[in-house]
Amino acid sequence: PEPNLAREVLAVAMRALSPAEQLVITLQELEGRSVREICEIAGSSSIAVRVRALRARAKLRKAIEKLERSKS
Repeated sequence: PEPNLAREVLAVAMRALSPAEQLVITLQELEGRSVREICEIAGSSSIAVRVRALRARAKLRKAIEKLERSKS
């Protein structure tokens, strides 16, 4: 897929996330931060960070699938 298109799809899908989920996904997936680092930045426990990341990935998956279906 075209990089610009992928970037646009990700930007739209990220809007489905809460600010806390956006922060966790950005730090973990885009910046490569560890759970420990994210805990310090976000002021959350490691369990909270892991749960947010899990939920955020599921929401992103659904949002991307929805976008792909709407293009067809």
